[in-house]
Formats: sequence, structure tokens, C-alpha cells
Amino acid sequence: MESKQSRIILFGRPGAGKSSLGNTLIGKQHFKVSSSSSNVTPSCDTVQVKTESGRNLKIVETPGIFDRSMIDEFKNSFDFLSPGPHAIIIVLMPNRFTEEDEKAVNKLFEFFGDDHFLKNTVLVINRKSEITEDYGENPNSTEYIENISSNGIQKLYNGCDKRFVLVENKQEWEDRLVDANQVLQEIDKINDYYDWKYFDQVNKQIESLKKIKKLEAEVERLNNMMKEERKKKNEYDNIDVQSKCSVN
Repeated sequence: MESKQSRIILFGRPGAGKSSLGNTLIGKQHFKVSSSSSNVTPSCDTVQVKTESGRNLKIVETPGIFDRSMIDEFKNSFDFLSPGPHAIIIVLMPNRFTEEDEKAVNKLFEFFGDDHFLKNTVLVINRKSEITEDYGENPNSTEYIENISSNGIQKLYNGCDKRFVLVENKQEWEDRLVDANQVLQEIDKINDYYDWKYFDQVNKQIESLKKIKKLEAEVERLNNMMKEERKKKNEYDNIDVQSKCSVN
């Protein structure tokens, strides 16, 4: 019997806990965990392992930069996760959704070009212990999401069919395995994968639109220049006519 495979890519702001979650999923230390949210390297980290349960895992951790300069780096990740990731995991911190987080969510939508990626998205909130202090040991995810005054989080939550897991990466490996299994169960609910061809097609369309807008802007600039030139010429002609009339 062929082992089950899960191809995963981790997104999230620096310091959100992507590395810790990656380690939780594979059941050992691999991804370098940094306590500094400013420690960002412009490259992805990858791992391929077979877990004790027999599942084949391929995981990519992104550096947390969601601009279009990362397209080539992202393509390399897709090559590693070919033909595409089963799950796009967005890692978030609890109770600290700031304006910067909101911008990061918007950047994520800009990066993918549309909301199609949500069909393969799972939200993972790190530091479960901080949430259970306020919401109890088995917090209702809908209640928790609704109490976060963030349109960005709610947009992600509703768009990804409410696939949502709380994890605690600062606990014993045996307990981390329980959280890892919950994340994998959510991933197993997704029936397909996010195809690089789709991402590539969307980005080609975006680049084409950018070129069109650039051309339109250039045409508008030239038209404005011509209008200004005609205006100056008319003003000059009027002055010239007035001068001749005054002489006569």
C-alpha cells in the first residue's frame, strides 16, 4: 500500500511560528527557530521526511516576504512540491493581530493574484495556551475568530472553508504530535492541490495588465503634453494677433 503524501507550504509573517510548526509536523528539529521577527532570509527552507505514522511529508517554509520579488523563489518551491502543494498553511499569532498583520494578509492576496489559493488553505494559530486562558481548553474557533476585530482574518477563515487549527509548539514532542495530527486531518479534507500552472497563468495576466496600464499611463502623459503644447501655442497666437492689432 502506497504511503500517504502531504505537500505543504508555510506562510506567515517573520516570528509567527512557521519554523516551530514545521518542526511540530515532522516530529523533530529541522527548521531553524528564531526569536527575532526581524531575522528574515530571502529564501525558502525545505524538508522531506517520512513520519513514524508512515506519511511522506514535503514541507517548504517561506521567509515571510509577500512581494512579487519572491516569484522566482516561490517557483523553486513549487518545483520541490511538484505538481503543487496540497496545503497552503498560513501561520498566525494569537490576540496580536496588528495593522502590519492586516497588511501582510492583503499582500498575500496580491501575491497569489486572486483568492483561489484559499481552496487549499489551512489557518494555524500558534501559542494555543494563550487562547485557552481566555476561551477554555476547547475554544470554539468561530467564536474566537469573530472576536478578533480583523477583516483580514475573517476573510481568510471564511474563504478557506473554516479550516482552522490551534497549536502549541512549546510542549513535549508527544503533545506536539497530537497537534500535528489535527493539522494533517484538516489537510486531508482538501481533495486536490494548488497547481503551479494556475499561479503562473494568473501572474502572466497580472504582468500583462501592468504593461497595459503602463502603456495607458504613457498615452495619457503624451496626450496631456500635446494638450499643453496646443494651449501654449494658442496663447502665443493670441498674443501675436493682439500685438499686430495694436500696431495697426
